[in-house]
Amino acid sequence: MMETWYQDTSEEWSPQGSFTFRNQGARLEDEHPVNLEAVETSTPGGDFHHRNLTIIIVIVIVIVIIIVIVIVIIVINVDIIMINMIIEILIITIIIIITIIIITTNMIVIFTIIIITTMITITITITTMITIIIIIITNMIHHHHHHHHHHHDDHHHHHHHHHQYDHHHHHHHHHHHHHHDHHHHHHRHHHHHHQHDSPPPPPSPSSPSAPQDNLDFLLRRSP
Repeated sequence: MMETWYQDTSEEWSPQGSFTFRNQGARLEDEHPVNLEAVETSTPGGDFHHRNLTIIIVIVIVIVIIIVIVIVIIVINVDIIMINMIIEILIITIIIIITIIIITTNMIVIFTIIIITTMITITITITTMITIIIIIITNMIHHHHHHHHHHHDDHHHHHHHHHQYDHHHHHHHHHHHHHHDHHHHHHRHHHHHHQHDSPPPPPSPSSPSAPQDNLDFLLRRSP
């Protein structure tokens, strides 16, 4: 029943439908020597089934590749890499489709290619939408928490450092104004050396103390 329906439809598509398909079978035999027996003993219906199997395998491979890339994207969690990956997938699929069209010029093959392309585009759109949603959710949770913590810490540290610097500068200015000209030159040289040596020590005690205080503040604040 299937064979007769297939032969009728192929007759409708082209006068030499069966002939072109037998050629396809012969070409497949050349490309895949493993399926030699199946191709030899197959009817046109068998050829169609074999072609369907290869199409299903291609679709499965594409879906698997997309899933793997999606997992990689989730692990990496970078938007730029995701975009590049999608572009690469699209380019690869387009190249595959073009090569298939060049190799096989047949109405059925073109029809199946259209189905494959639609399936690929649907899977890519679904996976990209899912990944974008996941990335937005994770970024919102992670970025919000991280940003709040970082902003508080930065503000606290900056305020502390500014106050210390301002106090030191004011004291030095007052002292410098009171002294003589000769001592001023010597003191200026001493201050220059001291200023070069002074900035590294203040961040050292400030750096461990500021986050600890901030962490304690956050812990005290949270229920």
